[in-house]
Formats: sequence, C-alpha cells, structure tokens
Amino acid sequence: MIRPRIALPAAIVAMALVVGACSSSSSGNGSPQPLPTAVSSLPSKLPKTSATLSEFMRHGLTTTGSARITVTARAQGKKVQSSGHETLVNGAITGLDVTLTSPAVHKVRVLLVNSVTYAALPHGNKGKPWSAMPRTSGHKPSREAKAVQSALAATDPLVAPANIVALVTAGDVRIKGTGVTAHVPYARYAVTTQVSKLEKTAPIRVTLLAAHVRTVRLDVRVDGSGRPIVVRWQSQGGTGVPAGRAELQDYNRPVHLQAPKASQVSTSG
Repeated sequence: MIRPRIALPAAIVAMALVVGACSSSSSGNGSPQPLPTAVSSLPSKLPKTSATLSEFMRHGLTTTGSARITVTARAQGKKVQSSGHETLVNGAITGLDVTLTSPAVHKVRVLLVNSVTYAALPHGNKGKPWSAMPRTSGHKPSREAKAVQSALAATDPLVAPANIVALVTAGDVRIKGTGVTAHVPYARYAVTTQVSKLEKTAPIRVTLLAAHVRTVRLDVRVDGSGRPIVVRWQSQGGTGVPAGRAELQDYNRPVHLQAPKASQVSTSG
C-alpha cells in the first residue's frame, strides 16, 4: 500500500489511501491534544442493526489516529501475515509500518509514508535496501516486488477499519453477545454482506467486484468506543481472500513513520 514507487494492482490502488496521517487532534488554540487510548465500557443499549452499528463504529473512528495490527489471511492456499502499525483518518489508512510474511516474500518490511510505498526487498540493490514501488501501469515490477504486491492484496481488506464499516453498513447484522478479551470489553456481531449492495463510493466495493467476490461474512468484536478489535473474514466466490483474521490493538498510541533516506532507495522495483 505505498509509492517513487512498487506498481500496485488496480484493485489495491482503488482502496484510496487518505494522505496526511493524523495521530492527534487540536484544540481551538492550536495545541495538540492526545487522542483517547482508554477503552470505554460497553454502552447500556448496544447497536442491533446495520445502521446503528455502522454509526457507532464511524463515531469511534473519528477520534482514532493509529492502531497496532496483526493480520493472518489465506490467498491461493498460502498463509500471509502482516503485523505492525498503521495511521488512520476516519478508519482509512494514511500510513503503514508492517512486516509481511509469506512463502513468496519470506519476511519483508513495508512502509507507507506520504503516499509512497517502500519495501525492503530481500535482494535489493547493494547500499540501497529499500525499493520505492511505482503505481504506474507501464512500470514492470520485479518478481520480488510482485510477491510483495500479492501479499499486500491478501491483507488489504482486513487492515483498514473503514472497510469493515462499509461492509457493516450494507450488511445484515446479528448481535451474538458480549465478552472480554485482553481486559477489553466487546460486543460481538455476525455480519453478512452482498458485495453488490455496498455503497458505490466504497473503495472495498471496487476491490471485491474486481476479484468477483459475491458475499462476505464477518465475525466482528467491537469495543466500547465503537472500534473493531477482532475481525474474522470469510468470502464466497471469485479470487478474493477466502478467509482471514485481524486484531487491532493499542489504538491512538504514538506511531512515528519516516521515509527512508533518498540515498537508501532504489526505484527499480
């Protein structure tokens, strides 16, 4: 998900990354104010419909600037993992610092900073450990760069909370109960969404339709602030990610993203 730059497939590009990561808000006098990190207790009246649940989640994400993520997905029969940190604006990803692990890429660190994606490819140029990955369709990426793109594509749907909200908004929602995990109280929901019913402006709709996915089923645990903390994903049809699991923790903890020095970056991909 970053870019002078690996060429990401159209399906990934469609998941518009909002530029300008935000991990703090400002008061009227311009002084930065830390975003809330404490988890609220569950509301006395829990959302029970797609409309009320999606609104609850949107409200929570307006004051969410970062998260620690751990994602495990399966793509083409292979397990792909992504772990690290992301910065967010209204649930959309603005920055990443993650380590991707899969049989194809082994272990690769990926950064998204200022809309540019950098990957520390295993066989990068000597003295230039980072490759900046172009998004232009005319650029032919290397085999390693393609493997990174594939791994990103497998984890993308689960990484951005805004994607989960979009699926909830268009889905059939059923509350499954409440519980506590890692000292965090949560409400648990089952969500079934027909991709054709997603809002036409939702980036995840473009991605899923391009992969010919028809239906997505989610098991979502939401904390008392309306933020997803555990998401299980099952999709039917097409070539999309058939199954995956994401954990989102440490909301609004400081995340500092810095692009590699220009002298350390190759644009060969």
